[in-house]
Amino acid sequence: MPRRPFLAASLVLVLAVGALSSFAFLAAQAEGGMVDMHGGSVYMGMPMMAWLGIFLLAALAGIALITYNAAVPEIRLSEAPQPTELNKSFEVVMKMTKEDERRVLQAVKQAGGRCLQKEIVKQTGLTKLKVHRVVARLAERGLVTVKREGRTNEIALAPWLREELRS
Repeated sequence: MPRRPFLAASLVLVLAVGALSSFAFLAAQAEGGMVDMHGGSVYMGMPMMAWLGIFLLAALAGIALITYNAAVPEIRLSEAPQPTELNKSFEVVMKMTKEDERRVLQAVKQAGGRCLQKEIVKQTGLTKLKVHRVVARLAERGLVTVKREGRTNEIALAPWLREELRS
């Protein structure tokens, strides 16, 4: 099962358009549509260049979708295991994370344990993509939870970290 059904469906649509345009181009060629070898237009309902343009657009769209899927990781929203008493300390978590992860965790902590992803971008000075990747890593390790809010994500410290900050 693909990670992102929308991207998979889009890619299938793009490949179908590319295949159909290639088929139409080959059908026009097979029916003698390419008799004029001196730069004349080839017509079989549509000009040959139009079919070629559709095919190239479909190929570019497919490449863009594949690149996007590879460049932007999906945030996995799984239930995080409950940590043991030994690693519950926020300070220990801060020592065990990378510099960019510490900046994101500190921004969420300063916002009261919960904030929007775009607020983290403003507060840390990291790029949107970098914050997205850091949040994905933190969510995968169970340090934050991610909830979709419109066109952004609401990032919250894991419940066990929020409880510790209250006390």
